Amino acid sequence: MLPRLHDSSEARRKEACKAIQGRIRDLMHSRDDGRIRTLIGAIAKTLVGGPGLSERIGGLFGLSAASTALGSQIRPYLDVIVTAAVTALDDDRPGVRFAGCEALYNVAKVARSSMLRPDLFRAVFVAMLSVVGDATESDVRNGAWLLSTTLLDIAAAQGDALDLPLFLDLFRAHSQAANPHIRQALLTWLAQLDSVPGLDVGDCLPQFLGSLLLMLQDPNGPVRSETHKVLLHFLRQLQSLTPDELAARVDLPAVVTILTDSSVA
Repeated sequence: MLPRLHDSSEARRKEACKAIQGRIRDLMHSRDDGRIRTLIGAIAKTLVGGPGLSERIGGLFGLSAASTALGSQIRPYLDVIVTAAVTALDDDRPGVRFAGCEALYNVAKVARSSMLRPDLFRAVFVAMLSVVGDATESDVRNGAWLLSTTLLDIAAAQGDALDLPLFLDLFRAHSQAANPHIRQALLTWLAQLDSVPGLDVGDCLPQFLGSLLLMLQDPNGPVRSETHKVLLHFLRQLQSLTPDELAARVDLPAVVTILTDSSVA
């Protein structure tokens, strides 16, 4: 079954994926967790972890098939599946990176809020940003944007499951990157998360204001324009608050310090 995942024939690869799905469903029906883990581990280690191009891509197809079969029961197996798929995004071959994005997209569609578990979210988000910024391969970049959009939709729909401090830490760290694609992705996330009821991203303004001011100086015009829009949005939020609300919700002395340091620099 597994060797067919990297067969040169697309029909055989599809047959292998269907066989994996059928096998996992049978094992789920018999509640054989051990054999499910063995099968997923074999796909992750033998194929995705292998050196060959066709093996790695075939293994990623296999992980997608397994995830689809597991459906709502995927949570206990996410560590192995996500770890294997994330490693593919660091591969030097574009085909593997694209297949990794596709696999994580398929996993995310099934796992939903489980993908927001802090350790998994950090790993996927950081890897996703690295391929969003792919300088030479537009197909890989497009695959990464699709993954990013899917994760963001999940976070927006289930905001209470997102670790906002973790996201803001990642935002600050990766806003230092000069790559315009990475910065645009970060701005998209920040703007959309602020629309999620209950997250109150604007209350955390001092935690990302410095990063926005840095991106406002980006040599890339679209990045500067988008950063200006985001800054204006948060400024209008502040203006809509009463003095008491402003004092209670936002660390104004920290905001003033950041703005002062930025003007001096």
